[in-house]
Amino acid sequence: MSNVKKLKRAVQRERAARMEHESDIIDDVLGKNWEVMSLFVESLTRRQCIVLKRMAQRRIAELDSTEQFEAEEAVGLHAGA
Repeated sequence: MSNVKKLKRAVQRERAARMEHESDIIDDVLGKNWEVMSLFVESLTRRQCIVLKRMAQRRIAELDSTEQFEAEEAVGLHAGA
């Protein structure tokens, strides 16, 4: 494997680790307060929004169907959003 490919993979791993760390921080701060989360999104950078959306999707997947619907609506992830 070339040094360039090794470097690219290392950068990708570092980027993924950083995004996971940011997701953990956001998760710890906001927990399941979906309304606060939706307001918080407005002040985030694009990358932070991606991290937050992924974290929200993971958390929503753990909820029952009624809670999923409410949470998706609150954070704008519901169908068509």
